[in-house]
Amino acid sequence: MEHHLDWSSDEEFTLDGVSYFSVPIITREKNVAPSVGQMFLIKTRPQIDHYVALIEASQPRFILELGIYQGGSTTLLAQLAKPEKLVAIELRDSCRPLDEFIRAHSMEDVIVPFYGMNQSDVVALDTIVQREFDGQPIDLIIDDASHLYAETKASFNRLFPHLRPGGLYVIEDWAWSSHPLPLHLQGTTPLSLFITELVFASACLPRCIAEITIDAHMAIVRRGTRNMNPAVFDVSAHFDPTSRQMVDALSPILTATD
Repeated sequence: MEHHLDWSSDEEFTLDGVSYFSVPIITREKNVAPSVGQMFLIKTRPQIDHYVALIEASQPRFILELGIYQGGSTTLLAQLAKPEKLVAIELRDSCRPLDEFIRAHSMEDVIVPFYGMNQSDVVALDTIVQREFDGQPIDLIIDDASHLYAETKASFNRLFPHLRPGGLYVIEDWAWSSHPLPLHLQGTTPLSLFITELVFASACLPRCIAEITIDAHMAIVRRGTRNMNPAVFDVSAHFDPTSRQMVDALSPILTATD
């Protein structure tokens, strides 16, 4: 399945008649806004090209997305993958552009959003996964939600076992502590610590974590073949003593302060 995005600039493109406006997060802070009728997402053109390649290579049929924001990433995923089911979770109470897209394209049975939900609410995650996927392993999970250490880790531990063997778990914007920080992130544990933990865990649990691919924007974790119980799985519980000492030593060093 090949997709052709018709780019009119580095910020605007169309796909199958749907217009998109996409900017990096630093531009969003300058109050740059899409035109009426455009779907809005916060990604650079290279990031979008990366997703196009990822979808074409993995052909996911069942997708779970954490973080909807203005809905553009969800609609783009639906257009690129044409999945059987795409479940999306958002902390905010609503996303009008996404709801309008779903109605306009008669995709109520394909795109299922859940609003007002914290990604660390593992009980709610269990309920949603069981109800919406009905035991079907998930092909692709994308975490573009809080970008906070504890919340991201809670979601990963609960959801990663639900991937099919070879399925992908994408964690976006893991390196935010390497850039100037907004006030709400200063002094918090950086997400890069969790990515470090995943690297150590991949050495200790090679049948659980088959591969990790990292670039400046995202970390992609490929699931291995080992059975995992979502109720008790915790990557941190499987470190060898040396890895544990290194993670404990890194935590205060990495904590973001400016």
